[in-house]
Amino acid sequence: MLLFISITPKKQIMSYQFKGNLKGLLCDKYCIEAITGVKIRIYRAEASREVVLQAAAAAKETFHQVTDEEKSKKESLLLTETVTDAEGNFSFQLNEKNKYAGEAFDIDFECGNVPRPKPYPKKQPVLQFHITTLQPKWRQLENDFIAAWEYLIPARWWCLIRGKFDAWVICGRVVNCKTQQPLEGLSVAAFDVDWLQDDPLGSNLTDSSGHFRIDYTMADFSQTLLSPWLNIEWPAGPDLYFRITEPVSGLVLLNEDRSTGHRSDRTNRGPCFCVELCVPQDVTTNNEMPALFERVGGYDIGPTGSQFDAQGYTTDVPKLSFYGGLDLRGTLPSGTNSNEMEY
Repeated sequence: MLLFISITPKKQIMSYQFKGNLKGLLCDKYCIEAITGVKIRIYRAEASREVVLQAAAAAKETFHQVTDEEKSKKESLLLTETVTDAEGNFSFQLNEKNKYAGEAFDIDFECGNVPRPKPYPKKQPVLQFHITTLQPKWRQLENDFIAAWEYLIPARWWCLIRGKFDAWVICGRVVNCKTQQPLEGLSVAAFDVDWLQDDPLGSNLTDSSGHFRIDYTMADFSQTLLSPWLNIEWPAGPDLYFRITEPVSGLVLLNEDRSTGHRSDRTNRGPCFCVELCVPQDVTTNNEMPALFERVGGYDIGPTGSQFDAQGYTTDVPKLSFYGGLDLRGTLPSGTNSNEMEY
């Protein structure tokens, strides 16, 4: 007797794999930062003529802060959510279990902080922003569909968001005035012109492309000798001027007069400020510079704008201290000098 067995092949679930990247523009093409640790929320877009128009619109026309009422209405339409990594990357997968078949969806992100040099002592708001309605260009790969997308939040929006979290930044570049070649390894310090005493906002070293970045908060330029009873400059922005030095010899290469901070392009600057500075004289690179650490983690240690007190605690409220492994940022010698070095 012959026995016939009928086997029904298992149905394969077709999935839609989506990879994205989210960055923010500070003020020019060289000053871009990855937006890390924020929630990316994907919502089902209701089928309508408006959705088709939104999917075709530029993201700059659809980007907006989501109100509590709008967020409440969208809760039932949530398809999935994920978190961006250190590079601003994120990914998710949808399939028929999500009742998704490749149609357009809404992309929002929620953040409770932004890239900043140190924790802020006050409780921060949690804000949600709608980026756009997106119809991915799916490409079939065997039984799955894949798509990729990246978005750079415009400076006018990203700097506004940073300001809501009291995160201020100066992004700059140092070049030789004659040759326009970038200068590496120079210390750039930023100051705010104040009525009673100019405020040091911080300092940092230029990288191989001549770029530097200085992060600070409103407390760095709004507090005076009479604080907390009188913060003269609050809530206006700082009036900026800069000093550039060779960090090993201490040679001053550029020392802007404090009156520079009263120029129209330097007065009351917002949360994001980009600047190009030039050094008039030639600078010889010292290949045997000593170890020079100017930051511990995200904190400045001097010579100006130190974020540590005399006891070694941070200037946060409440004060913080470090333990375990420390991320030291600065410069190291080439390794050819056999002399002992002090860190």
